[in-house]
Amino acid sequence: MKKIFTSCLIVMLYFSAIAQQTNWQYLGQQKKATAGFELVKSSQSEIVVKFSQSAYGLQSVNTAKGNAFVVLSYKGAQIQKKGAPDLGKNTQSVIVPDRDAMAIEVVNSKFTEVDNIDIAPSKGVISRSINPNDIPYEYGIEYQTNAFFPGDIATLGDPYIIRDFRGQTIIMQPYQYNPVTKKLRIYSEITVKVISTGKEGKNTLIRQKALTQLDSGFESIYSNHFLNFTASKYTPLSEASKKMLIICYDSYASAVQPLVTWKNSIGFTTTLVNYSTIGSAAALKTYVQNFYNTNGLTYLLIVGDNAQVPTSSTSAGDSDNNYGYTVGTDHYLDIFVGRFSAESAAQVTTQVNKTLYYERDMLSTATNLTKGVGIASNEGGSGGDNGESDEQHMNNIKTDLTNYGYTITDCYQNGGSASQLTSLINTGTGIINYVGHGSETSWASMVYTSTDVAALTNTNKYPFIISVACVVGNFKSTTCFAETWLRSTDASSNPVGAIAFCGSTINQSWASPMLAQDEMNDLLIANSYKSYGGMFVNGMFKMIDGYGTDGENMADTWTVFGDPSLYTRTPGHLNGPTASSDTQAPTAPTNLASSNVAQTTLTLSWTASTDNVGVTGYDVYKNGSFLATSTTTTYNVTGLTAGTSYSFYVKAKDAAGNASAASNTVNVTTLNPTSLTLPVTENFAASTLPTGWTTQNTGTGVTERWSMSNTANAGGAAYELMCTYQQVNPVTTRIITPPVNTVGVSSVTFSFKHMLNAYAAGVTLSLQTSNDKSTWTNTSWSVATTATDIAATTVSVPVTTNLNSNTTYFALVATGDLYQIDYWYVDNISITTGGSTTIPTVTTTAASSITSSSATSGGNVTADGGATVTERGICYATTANPTTANSKVTSGTGTGTFTANMTGLAANTLYYVRAYAINSNGTAYGTQVSFTTLTGGGGSTVIIGTGTATQGYPLSCYYGYERSASLYTVAEVGAAGIINKVEWYPTLTTTYSVPVKIYIKSTTATTITASTWATAISGATLVYNGTMAGTTANTWIAFSLSTTFSYTAGSNNILVLVETNYGTTGAGASTGPACQYTSATSKHMYIRADNTAPTGTATVSSYRPNIRLTFANRGVTPQVNETRDITSISGISVYPNPTEGEFKLQINSEYTGAVQVTIYNTIGQIIKTVPFNKSNVNEERQISLANLPAGIYVVNVKMNGETMNSRIVLK
Repeated sequence: MKKIFTSCLIVMLYFSAIAQQTNWQYLGQQKKATAGFELVKSSQSEIVVKFSQSAYGLQSVNTAKGNAFVVLSYKGAQIQKKGAPDLGKNTQSVIVPDRDAMAIEVVNSKFTEVDNIDIAPSKGVISRSINPNDIPYEYGIEYQTNAFFPGDIATLGDPYIIRDFRGQTIIMQPYQYNPVTKKLRIYSEITVKVISTGKEGKNTLIRQKALTQLDSGFESIYSNHFLNFTASKYTPLSEASKKMLIICYDSYASAVQPLVTWKNSIGFTTTLVNYSTIGSAAALKTYVQNFYNTNGLTYLLIVGDNAQVPTSSTSAGDSDNNYGYTVGTDHYLDIFVGRFSAESAAQVTTQVNKTLYYERDMLSTATNLTKGVGIASNEGGSGGDNGESDEQHMNNIKTDLTNYGYTITDCYQNGGSASQLTSLINTGTGIINYVGHGSETSWASMVYTSTDVAALTNTNKYPFIISVACVVGNFKSTTCFAETWLRSTDASSNPVGAIAFCGSTINQSWASPMLAQDEMNDLLIANSYKSYGGMFVNGMFKMIDGYGTDGENMADTWTVFGDPSLYTRTPGHLNGPTASSDTQAPTAPTNLASSNVAQTTLTLSWTASTDNVGVTGYDVYKNGSFLATSTTTTYNVTGLTAGTSYSFYVKAKDAAGNASAASNTVNVTTLNPTSLTLPVTENFAASTLPTGWTTQNTGTGVTERWSMSNTANAGGAAYELMCTYQQVNPVTTRIITPPVNTVGVSSVTFSFKHMLNAYAAGVTLSLQTSNDKSTWTNTSWSVATTATDIAATTVSVPVTTNLNSNTTYFALVATGDLYQIDYWYVDNISITTGGSTTIPTVTTTAASSITSSSATSGGNVTADGGATVTERGICYATTANPTTANSKVTSGTGTGTFTANMTGLAANTLYYVRAYAINSNGTAYGTQVSFTTLTGGGGSTVIIGTGTATQGYPLSCYYGYERSASLYTVAEVGAAGIINKVEWYPTLTTTYSVPVKIYIKSTTATTITASTWATAISGATLVYNGTMAGTTANTWIAFSLSTTFSYTAGSNNILVLVETNYGTTGAGASTGPACQYTSATSKHMYIRADNTAPTGTATVSSYRPNIRLTFANRGVTPQVNETRDITSISGISVYPNPTEGEFKLQINSEYTGAVQVTIYNTIGQIIKTVPFNKSNVNEERQISLANLPAGIYVVNVKMNGETMNSRIVLK
């Protein structure tokens, strides 16, 4: 490494720079800013790349600490880590091996250092709904660390796949800054090698066949995007090979047909599919995936609004582009995707006619083709890409487009107006670039609304638009701004508006889409792409390379409204595409016949047609409606209904769009369904659904929820069925058996194992039956979800509905707000004839209210097994697996939850408990639980939380410094007392030794509000400061408190706060010891960091750890020591004690007046209140405890600001 020092004197000159002005500092003799990547070597095992730059940019900003600088890379992006030094980076993608995990090594570098310079902190990713200038500079933990940021000058992004190649982004970070020493390091050269680690990586590319040809639409993308792409190695497919799939709302098919004909005439193979043959967003994605795999595909055009053909979604938001992710698990499009959004056939016709005129009929001499408009807000600056304000950004684009041959007119927020823009569009413009704020119905910087668009008169002068703005493309629930540009017509119904518009469905970020817009315009100028989709997609690839996750979110949600294959007309290529002059149609196909007829599928075959030029495909029609296109003389028809008659015919077509006459018609009836014979057993032993099993998913936006999971959570063996949550409401999702022959049968028993990983209330699980999979009938079994999991259990349901049929279908169903479950697992389904022959199904509740001589447990009878439960309760013993022959406590009959109290227990003794339920078929037992009684002296324990899901907190040490806080309410904790032990329940055995601190404090808050850790522990008592020396799986880990905590109950809840301080980067796995938790909304909070303690705001969640608290003097309110005058001392006494039902309360006090007596049980519940007026010094009252269960009760007396407690034992 060569190290070059420069004087810091020159830095002092920088402070005279104008704010937001970028000053380029040159690193050599060349006085021009450049930055670029050079491919030194590329082989299967090693890629060597050299990065070099001639200058770096400094932008002066004002922070709370005074003037500072932002460091910019030429043609680069910013790191954007909030609070860290705001430094630039440069990125470049390379093709990497299909399956290897890759590593990067720095081979050589040269750098310069500048001393005593202040670098401003990054503001992070900023939404365009916010003005960057309104966000203050906040200095992060990096400014307290004596180290260079970033630590690495070269890293690799996650691998991704674009159709034919797997790529990774080389991220060069040529600037490092040490905030403590104020030293800035600038690298002028960095050479790296990217090598295989010899291990399999993630997001691998699995090829079905060797790559020998490339789609011509993507060849230029590869050449532009990948540094090591060698075009000469592959044969580009001809223009005629471009394949386009149009998925159309059925009633709009005739309106879009002229576009199909035109596209075929200019070399496309276009397939039109009616949406009704697909049916849902999930099915549409699967259809596109299969079409891509089978036929190859370049362009996807969706025709219809969301109500007609639904959009898909990703974690970022609504996303048509999600349909174009067909290879790998990344966010780089493999297909160009666009939409003709329309709510009527007339609106489709408007967009088709625009496209036809623009590509086919518009003359190359049209003056609008060389005119353009730039629109920019008056905001931005340090938050923008390359530190540019919106105006600087648009000025740069204007310069580039002007040099290319456009005449660009500014219509900025400062100086522009709606009337000016309307005039420019009506007189003719070919391109509009916009950067600024937006809404669902307008551009908000230089306000231009949907009403303004609808009033345009620019027929036959349609611009294409690149829009960087928030939510202008949010079309799912309203007619958005982008849709208006595409749909509008004038008073004579002539099309007006734009030919294509890219608009986001969500709030866009400030910087990343600016980089994409720059790239889109640069590619247009270079004549790299003639299709709007190609230009648009390549710009998004550049954005993802530069901005990572934020770039992916923008790419997911940036939607093309219009034809993605649109041939853009620009000063560099004024002419449109040329159509074939062929007008001769192919001959009609002959000898159409069917074969391989099954219940839901069949095969069609025919004799080939002939054509003067060549047949490009065959359109298949079902029952008189278009079904699909085949490029061969056979077609496999799927998705049919068993026992149903259909008619089919076929038409041939050529590249010019000429269609033949219809073939002969063939009539076919599918086979009747094959019913299963009783008894039926299915244990799901494979990774795919068994033959004949189907699903139904009903609800707006719902996707397939059922899959096979390689787990055994329901109590069977892998595999098992799994139903997964989705944020859609309401939803009904079913897993359906094949038809079962129940002829002559009047009752069956449907049995299954299941387990529910719950989230909250809002979903009903049930069993239904049907004879046609259309009309469904509920059976006797249903369960409403709560925040508590349903442990693995077996359910047997007697069924009498929809029987005595050759086609009885059974369905397990989840209905409601599907976000309120996490996962529902189902296994080992059986259907047997006759009534139930099974015992009940029962679960056991964890022990609680544990004292030295008593405890409480219980259970839940979830199914009666088809016979009445005549007895239920708990049995317990000091040996494992107790039965009703041991000690037992009965608690009612029937199904449902119950509790039972155990008394007369021995102190400091381990007990085992099982719930039981009895019906005529026998006795069923729940899962065994255990507990240990206290050692005596009035102590007790309480367990809060019964969930079995796991997480690291509160004992995780995956990060070097972990913090978590959990709130438990007085209703859960119970009566007052002295807390002397805290325990959590890990499910993994660990061996690492970790410093642990535990704090407790009282609070009247009922939920946790996000705060810093310092705020959270303010006022808390440090009750434990020691070490956790590993954990044992499925055993409570106890922390005996070095400082006990006085819990006063009343209106006080408690907050338990835990620190693990391993240091550096942590000791264990991400799950830590996998402590069990129960969902409790906004009652848990966590924050974590490596190397130094976290200082930011914590994250609030619902994953509250299960906890066991041990008390001394349970039920006695801890008193605050205070000095009183001897004459004011008060006292109470109760007798007889123990009592058999009534006792006397004596109050000794000089006070006369109102008195409130409250009786509590040992878990803090109020049993009764007795208010009265005291009139004597020694007052006595008789109080009844009749009809209460035996046990210990607390007598609480409040008067004259005093609180006094005593215990009473009821025999």
